[in-house]
Amino acid sequence: MLLRKKKHVHIIWFDNYFKYMVSRGPNLAQIIDTGVVPLDDKAIEDGKMVNQGSVHHKLKKVSRRKKWGRAKVSFSVPNAFVTIRKHSFPRVLSAKEVKQHIQIDDEMLRLPFKNPLLDVAFSKDEDEKKEWLVYAYPSHILHDYMEILKNVKLKPRIADISSLAVMRTYQHFQAEVEQQNLLIIQWNQESLFLSVFENSQLIFSRHVKSPVDSRQSWRWDIEKETLDWDLSDEEQQRIINQHFLTIERFIDFYLYSVKDGKEGIEKMIVTGDVPFIDKIANQMKSHLDMSIHALGESISPPYKDKHTDLLGLVLRGDST
Repeated sequence: MLLRKKKHVHIIWFDNYFKYMVSRGPNLAQIIDTGVVPLDDKAIEDGKMVNQGSVHHKLKKVSRRKKWGRAKVSFSVPNAFVTIRKHSFPRVLSAKEVKQHIQIDDEMLRLPFKNPLLDVAFSKDEDEKKEWLVYAYPSHILHDYMEILKNVKLKPRIADISSLAVMRTYQHFQAEVEQQNLLIIQWNQESLFLSVFENSQLIFSRHVKSPVDSRQSWRWDIEKETLDWDLSDEEQQRIINQHFLTIERFIDFYLYSVKDGKEGIEKMIVTGDVPFIDKIANQMKSHLDMSIHALGESISPPYKDKHTDLLGLVLRGDST
């Protein structure tokens, strides 16, 4: 008799809700459930866990109802705190030694927080050194999310960046991924997250809050267990117009300040969980003179744009 593989839970955290997807392995055919859970007002603010008791109650309730019991968990860290730096180190240093070097001299990268949790990726060779990408995250913020999961008898295994998960989904559904300067745009109900990839490596990002209070704009459908965003066409267009300005400024900053005017964004990948993502993608195609790929058009049913970050967590599997 074949034993059923244990459940693996994947979670994307936001201030007002969290999304989840459950699988029995890293293959998309092994996905068995997905959904969204609304959080109480101000339980999480700007990515910080403010009311842990409230979040604990919501997570425990869904975990019991869905029978997640002691499942492993992969989750995305809140986007607002993702910090990326480039730094050169002696060629002889390994990735482990690079991290140790940074931890000894925590002023080296001029991070906006103390006691960072670090990950590094080799970027390129230089004459006498190697350039590394350093991904830093405030350890106390991550600790709060880890503890919430442990307190409801779940087993946190992987903390990921949501745009890396989206990139994984994009690569999975593309027959061939070009080595271009890509801008992934995650257009979510609470925020805009812009991430630049060079040679499939995340090198630069920015998190921008929505100009509209999402909690005042959506309602919870009890029967369908969905969040329905209730915005007029005028309100939708106001959000689109404001975020378009942000995107254009971000692209210009990358071109002139990051790349010294030598090369810019070559392609944009658009996705997100706002219900009018198709409207956004169509307007971007007519508004911007650039190759634009609506990721939701590539993924296989029953999954949609709102699942692209979760699918990327599933595809990563249990590897750390």
